[in-house]
Amino acid sequence: LLLDATTLYEHAIRYYTQGLRFAGSDYGFLSLGSALAVKATAYAKVRGFNLKEAGEDFYLLNKLAKIGTIATPDSSPIRIAARLSNRTPFGTGACVAQMCALPTLNDFTYYSPACFHMLKFWFDLVPTINQHNFKESVSSLPSPLVQALTAQNIDTLADHIKRQGKNSRQIASICHTWLDGFRTLKIIRHLQAHSFPAEPLIKSLA
Repeated sequence: LLLDATTLYEHAIRYYTQGLRFAGSDYGFLSLGSALAVKATAYAKVRGFNLKEAGEDFYLLNKLAKIGTIATPDSSPIRIAARLSNRTPFGTGACVAQMCALPTLNDFTYYSPACFHMLKFWFDLVPTINQHNFKESVSSLPSPLVQALTAQNIDTLADHIKRQGKNSRQIASICHTWLDGFRTLKIIRHLQAHSFPAEPLIKSLA
């Protein structure tokens, strides 16, 4: 069961990554359980790891993605032994332990594919945004997404675009930086809590 749960967890983080790529996010890269190699200059520029209880790899990559490109090498994977852990409140060990406590792995639920379809509406909209049509453009999005964006105080993005968005390239950059990996996760969780309940991961993978 432990080995099966570990395999399903790996499918989960890959499913999440592919969902972000499908939506058009710049943060569609593996960011949990990663083996990282970081240039010293880039590491210094983002002031290294945050002091976090867990997810320090996620937070580091979230910062690095704003100053450069995150590359995934096409090489043989590094295989890590499966493990249960309560050392951290979330992450690989905690999630695998949660899976093992379920009656069957079919009962493990995760983000609905609909959440990523909602995100895609936003990223498809970004190239059409300018300094003058921002609020009108956002209001045209599906209401569950508008509510999730509002909960993340999207008005701050409108102000930033008004001040700094001189052309479409700058506006796109501002939008992708604002909706970073962390804020994207918050929006997905909002969509899950209010509109698209979690589904069995095995169903979503199928």
